[in-house]
This record gives sequence, C-alpha cells and structure tokens, in this order.
Amino acid sequence: MDNFPDQTWGDYDKSQGPSARWYVIPVAIAIVLFIPCVFFGPGPGHRLVVFVAFVNCLLIAGASIFFIRTHTLQGLIPILFLIWFGLGWPVASIIFAVWYPEIFYTTMAAKSYHLEGNLRLQTALLTFLIAYITILMFFMPRGERNLPIVNVSAPSQRAIPVVVLLTAFALFFFTVTSLFQASGLIGYFGHGFFKYFNALPFIIGAYWIHVTKKSRIFLCILFLGCGYIFTIANARGMAIAPIALFFLGLLFCSAIKQRTKFIMIITVALLFPAYLVIGNTTRLLTNEIGFSDFAYRVQALGRWREVYQQSDSVASTFGRLFSTGGHSIVTRTPEEVPYMEFSLGKYTMEFVTKILIPGRLYNISYYSSSITLRDYDIRVSEETSVELSMVGAFWRYGGYFPVLIGGVIVGLFHTGLGYLLRGAMRKSALRGIFFLAGITYHLIWAQNLNFILHAKNLLWSFVIYALLYHIVLKL
Repeated sequence: MDNFPDQTWGDYDKSQGPSARWYVIPVAIAIVLFIPCVFFGPGPGHRLVVFVAFVNCLLIAGASIFFIRTHTLQGLIPILFLIWFGLGWPVASIIFAVWYPEIFYTTMAAKSYHLEGNLRLQTALLTFLIAYITILMFFMPRGERNLPIVNVSAPSQRAIPVVVLLTAFALFFFTVTSLFQASGLIGYFGHGFFKYFNALPFIIGAYWIHVTKKSRIFLCILFLGCGYIFTIANARGMAIAPIALFFLGLLFCSAIKQRTKFIMIITVALLFPAYLVIGNTTRLLTNEIGFSDFAYRVQALGRWREVYQQSDSVASTFGRLFSTGGHSIVTRTPEEVPYMEFSLGKYTMEFVTKILIPGRLYNISYYSSSITLRDYDIRVSEETSVELSMVGAFWRYGGYFPVLIGGVIVGLFHTGLGYLLRGAMRKSALRGIFFLAGITYHLIWAQNLNFILHAKNLLWSFVIYALLYHIVLKL
C-alpha cells in the first residue's frame, strides 16, 4: 500500500504552504495587466464584450485560486478543466478586441470575425461558468491536503522505473512507426501505445524528485527528440502532449520549489506562442502535413525564422485556442440555423451506447456528432474537422437555459470524479496520481467536446488507468 504519511505535503519545502504562490502570483499579475486593457483598450463597439469577458476571467481565476489552495488531487479537476475555457474565449476575445479587432476565420461560404456576436458568446460562457463553479463550490469534496507528493513508499519507488520504461517504450515506438509510416498491425499498435500511455509523463512529473538523474537526462532527450520529429511533420499536438503532461504533473503534484514552478510558468508563457508559429513552418512551406519527403521537410523547418518574422505569434496562438465551431453555433443559432430537436430519451440512449458500446460496433451519433457544423458552412470530413465546444453543444438545444443546465450537469459529473479521486488518494497516493493522469488530457481538451464524448473519455480513462496501475505494481 502506497499511503502518503499525514501532514507531509509541505515537508520537502516550507514555501509549499497553503498560499500556493507559484500559481496565485502569475494569475494575479495577468488579471492586473488586463485591467487597463478592459477600461481603456477596446474601441466603443467592443467595450461591453471585453467587460463581460473580463468577468469570465475573474470567475475562472477566482475558482482556480480557491481550488489550488485546497492542495487536494480532486481540486485539480476544475483547474485543468477551466484552463482552455479561460484562454480560448475570454482571454482571446480581450486580446482580439484591443489589438486585433479585424481578426477573422474562414468558412466554406465566407469569413467570420471573431468579435462578431461575441457578447452573446461571453454571456453564454458566463451562464455556464456560474452554474458549473457554484456546483463545485458546494459539492466538490474537500478532505485532507494530499499535495504535493513528498514521501513515497517502497511500492511507489519500485513503480517509478516501470513508468519511465513504459513511457519511453510507448513514445519511442509511436515515433518510429510514425516516421516510417508503418501500416497494418505495427502501425495500429504504435498508435495504440501512444493513445493509452500518453498520460504516463504526468506521473513522471509528479514523482520527478524521486526519478534518478540518469533517467531524467534520458527522458529530457527523449521528449525533445520525439517532439522535434513530430514538429517536422507539423504534428504539433503530438509533439507538445507528452511534454505538457509532464510539466502539469511537475507543477501541480511534485514538491519542487515554488520559485522553480513560477519560473517554469513564465518560461512556458513566453515560449509557447513562438513554438506554435515555428511548429507550423513545414505546413506553410510544403502545403501538407505528415512524414512524407522527410528530408525536404527538415530543410523547410530550417527556414523557421522566415515564417516567424512574417507571423504574429500572439494572434496565431489565440486564434488557434479560440473555438471557431462553438463561436459559429452560439452566434448564428437560432437566427440562421434553428435549434436542434432535443429528446431526453434519445440523448440518454446515445449517452449510454456511446460509453458502453465500442464505436467500431455501433456508431450512430446525433447529439455527439460534429457533422452538424456543416450547417454553419464549416468543413467537416475524415481529413479535417472543427470541434463543437462544450458550451456550443449545449447552446444547440435551446440557448441559455440548456447551457445553464449543462453547467450543472458537468459540475455534478466532475464532483463524482472528485469523490473517486479522493477515495483513490486515501488508499494510495500512487493510485490517485494514476487516475488523475489518465483524465488530465481529457479535462483540458473538454472545452472542444460535447458532454457525451467528454464523459466517455473520462470514464474509460479511469478504467484503463485503474488496470494500468495494478499492472505496474505487479511488474
């Protein structure tokens, strides 16, 4: 049993006190810097939009600070869930209104401005946030403080090298099969290993101070090397995911010093926009993505300075984070596209079948399909797709009221997950970290999904990482 000792969450570094300054200070600085932008930056036509967007930022920032100060594993659920919600619409909209008021995205029929109908977008998000945060404030379990991870027992010490080996094998195998464009069974297993083991770097980050020096050097080389290869192929998500999950585990669960965490946050905030632009070099210069003609793509990436000088990294970053599918749904429904016909019975049936029956056997989707975005002149096919967004998916059923109910439902669902995490953490710290690692990616990505797919991803990840936890302990 990997029980964490009582009251050991701050023994490694006394600065790990309940203030969680490494997180609170950057969030507070961002809010303070936004204040003059809100009141003096936007033009007359966007001031109300920016004000409501700022209120959304305050709600998200306040909720995240409240839950980070609980120092509990279950408290990380709303923090991870709200990251993209905050950056994707409110923060992006404030930046667009102040510096890029004419920014737009293109559909098959025309171009749509990000700030067009944005007031409704912000009020819809505000409705969702009020419902969601209220539910979590009242019902999310508190419990004893159990973060950061400080002392580990013998089972955890034995499990850490196994996790390192599994991570290295999965990432290396997937990179090689992708690089050589393997098909058939080998390609299937390569993608499968990455899909189901891609959360293991989170565990490594959580237990980083207990990883050997040689393993640390090896993992850093592996992460950067594989990230470079996927960057050449313009697979930026696959390049970033392992590194991002590692840093999240390191920031939220490990006992490294708060000063180090603060420096890491500032560094990532500065480098991430630049990487998104540089990582798009090969696609812009070759007009395609993938690993074909790899040598030529390597040469193309060498021209990254040319692309970087011609691109605006801030506009590109927040343009990518902004959910265009959700924006189209909220701003054009019901004036141009009518609300979807909603049946509680059909919705429940689709919810159950999506979770219990594999998609290869039964894949009839109506409420959980993004194909409806074609009604908004957005291209959706096997090669390319645009996400619905959580708020946009609820909006399709009738506007503000379904969004409000959706916030309540998602809040209650996350509360249930919180009880599962607290129970797992009480039995075994390693078990709790495994469970959270499995759902971290899906919590962050949730802003881009509807509730049915979000719930399916979370529940199956719980099952998979529960099994993986027992397998690791046996090895």
